Amino acid sequence: MLTRHSFTSILLAIAVAACGKVESASDGGATADAPVGGADASVPDAPGAVITAFVFRAADNARLNNDVTASITGTNIVATLPPIDVSNLVPTITHTGSSVTPMSGVGADFASPVEYTLNDGTTYAVTVQQQTSGFWWGAGTNVYWSSTDGSETATVVNGLQFAHGVAVDTVNGALYYSDYDGSTITKANIDGTNPTVIVNGGSPSGIALDLTNNKMYWANFGSDTINRADLDGGNAQILNTGTVNSPINVALDPGNNDLYFITYNSTRMGVMAMSGGADTNLLNPGGQGISVAIDAANNKMYFSNRSDSIGRCDLDGRNLNSAFISGESSVHGLAIDTAAGKIYWVTASQIRSANLADGSNKQDITPSNDSYVPGFVYVP
Repeated sequence: MLTRHSFTSILLAIAVAACGKVESASDGGATADAPVGGADASVPDAPGAVITAFVFRAADNARLNNDVTASITGTNIVATLPPIDVSNLVPTITHTGSSVTPMSGVGADFASPVEYTLNDGTTYAVTVQQQTSGFWWGAGTNVYWSSTDGSETATVVNGLQFAHGVAVDTVNGALYYSDYDGSTITKANIDGTNPTVIVNGGSPSGIALDLTNNKMYWANFGSDTINRADLDGGNAQILNTGTVNSPINVALDPGNNDLYFITYNSTRMGVMAMSGGADTNLLNPGGQGISVAIDAANNKMYFSNRSDSIGRCDLDGRNLNSAFISGESSVHGLAIDTAAGKIYWVTASQIRSANLADGSNKQDITPSNDSYVPGFVYVP
């Protein structure tokens, strides 16, 4: 006889059978399910469950500007990410079988490999690798990175008042950046984590590193000084003995013990010993100086002064070609790669490149996020 109690029990049994798993609300459709309705989570699935996709979505990870899909080989998963903080990355996981632990859509610390186990007992090891080669620049309140081909970008540091200079030490895994309005230079891990202020005062702008001698050099725009300190900020000193009005960027030639600088107001370019002292005036090209880059092996210096051109001259200022590269729009940061024979620059919120020898073969690479970019670095 079908009683009211037995009818209710049948309906409950049907509901449990029909709804044995619930999809994670944050996994965007990935099958990463948890037992419900009284199902026994300790009962394993039949063998054969697999993870078919493992993705870090930009929508779930604030410092990513592009989705990153990991490669899967057997039970090893490897994701190659930009140089960002990986301590709380959120993956989207697609898999067969009833569940995976940890679940899709749950953040994890990927500083070391993380294991994901399917309900049939199969365990995958997920390793995150970080890129360092590419472009680094400060703009607005952030420090950004882009892959060499421009296909990936990321925000490495945020929350600054006015990002200016950037320098990258791939040997020791360190990132240096200046905050012009915050009057600081900060040293951090190359992914932006563990930031430590190592310089306070003035309006610091362009930064250059001499790793061999454990020194950092910078232009202090607001103080009209060229400065030097140890890589940890210790033993800071002012190098210039003469007047250097509004210095904005510096470039080093350690082989010849020379430091080159460019000023912002009524652009002046000069050179002094890396140990400091009086400078020698090289050029007065006018405009508003932004960046200087040195090719010591070929006796060439490149500069930008916020005009529509990039200038080039010998290291002593002779043989000036003020329109070595022309037809641009308000050129800012410069970087060169002598090994690859390339010059890179920022113009009108765009990173571009050309051949270093003659300025030919112009190419667009990627947006730069801002039109004012004095600090710009290329890491091969």
